[in-house]
Amino acid sequence: MLLLVDDPQSPVTARLKAELTGLGLVPVVERASPQSSPTSLDEEAARRGAAAAIRLRRSDRALEIWIADQVTGKTSLRKLSLDAEHDSALTVTKAVELLRASLLEARIEEPPPEPPPPLVAKVLPPPKPAPVLPPSRVVASLDLAPALLLSPGGLGPALTLGLRGGYFPKDYLELQGSLWVPTGSVALVAREGRSAQRFLLGTIGGRGHFIGTDRAVDPTLGVGIGVAWTHGDGAATAPYRGDTAGLVSLFAIAEAGLGVRLTSTLGLRADGGCGAAFPRPVFKFAGREIGRWGLPVCTTSLGLHITFRD
Repeated sequence: MLLLVDDPQSPVTARLKAELTGLGLVPVVERASPQSSPTSLDEEAARRGAAAAIRLRRSDRALEIWIADQVTGKTSLRKLSLDAEHDSALTVTKAVELLRASLLEARIEEPPPEPPPPLVAKVLPPPKPAPVLPPSRVVASLDLAPALLLSPGGLGPALTLGLRGGYFPKDYLELQGSLWVPTGSVALVAREGRSAQRFLLGTIGGRGHFIGTDRAVDPTLGVGIGVAWTHGDGAATAPYRGDTAGLVSLFAIAEAGLGVRLTSTLGLRADGGCGAAFPRPVFKFAGREIGRWGLPVCTTSLGLHITFRD
């Protein structure tokens, strides 16, 4: 607040300064130039950066009060008679009321602040549930196991390697193919000489899993049908002559087994079964029967069981 007066030490100046301070303003008192005018008062306030300026000036038989308000951009002029000048309180009251009215006008003209936008609660749609993936299931299996073929009739057990491959069209049903590959021979010895027999079996069939492949234990029952190839390689003693012969027979078998899970894909299996070969191979030395094989044929195996999942 800029206060321009002719006499900075006058009582009117001191009282006016006190009233302005009471309004919360900070008046800066300076001596006014004799050539000042209402226009120059507005320029002086703008140059000093003051929000408003008040000029007390004596004129002919009157006291002039100029107020330049930078907020409204208006300049007010009020003249008081010289008789009223003797009452400093009245002069100060007039000047302060003019300034207060100018500030009130600026406050009224100032547009009210826009109200904040209303708070609108936005209801979000519930999150989409995560897709439920079907649990993985066993689709195939592979068994690798040493196996023994046992057939009463004069021959000892034959050691083979059992290979099984399976496909699961349903959770509890497995279609499979089995192969017993010889890893050694079974010897027949007589006075006419000796012979080494090998047995190769292959079947296709099915196996049922009673409580499912994902349980800790997996009991099964299965059947298969296929062929059995029997091969004999003879070495005769004199005066006999050795020969080699083979026979292909139809072969059917019924099996039972038990699997034990070690991991989700690896386990152990024990399987056993009995079957028959038709026609039944008969082994003869010089027309004399030495042994028979194939009715029945019992198998037993213990080895690895591998499963494959989708």
